Amino acid sequence: MAGRNPYAAGTSGVIGPLFQVPSFSRDEVMASPVKRSLIPKEAIQHLLEIRGLPDSDFWKVAEEEWEKIEQKFAGRVATSRGQILNVSNEIYQVVGFSAAFQGLLLTAVSQGSHLNCHSRWWALVLSIFGTLAATAAVWEKNRIITWLQGSVEKDERTRETYAVRLHRLHELGPRSFDFDRLVESEAGVPRKPPSSLQRVVLKVAILLWPPYRYRVLYCVVIFGVLCALAIQYILCENLA
Repeated sequence: MAGRNPYAAGTSGVIGPLFQVPSFSRDEVMASPVKRSLIPKEAIQHLLEIRGLPDSDFWKVAEEEWEKIEQKFAGRVATSRGQILNVSNEIYQVVGFSAAFQGLLLTAVSQGSHLNCHSRWWALVLSIFGTLAATAAVWEKNRIITWLQGSVEKDERTRETYAVRLHRLHELGPRSFDFDRLVESEAGVPRKPPSSLQRVVLKVAILLWPPYRYRVLYCVVIFGVLCALAIQYILCENLA
């Protein structure tokens, strides 16, 4: 889902543009030596020049910046996961309010003496409106969770990228650390987009066996329909 995270603050700054994970494909990386060397080396060299540090501090600066970025994205992942938990709790609150509303409505219908089959529409409209409101709220919160989960996956991949960089730097040492090979390995093999048939099969599978949070949405709809049918039955059971 495109757009800004409705829960997260902006992430612009020096670290982001200088040290973003490479987005070039393997073919682009292999075909262009300029891209291979430009991504990490010149960014770190720029920091050396800005801070007025000698070239001998190259690896020290690289390690410091990579640690900052790794910690930054680890914090973002933790924050997003906390937001997912909060939104999930909000979903259950909406479901609870909806169930309480429908229960009160059914109680009023079953015990009220001023309602009959001819005036059942008021109760049905309230029940349907309550179901639609709960469904819309749960749907929107599910969309937010989906967005946050995508953000977590992206940030976790970025965090892992810099964690691997640090591990390799510590393991191999400055003399054996190869930036070009690192960028090549990070570029990876581009994923083949799913075919039309695969997309259709995936959508059908999601409809037949949706993720857990969407099953809650189905339950809200089914419960609302049952409540509306119950109102119809209670008020019109004696109708000839």
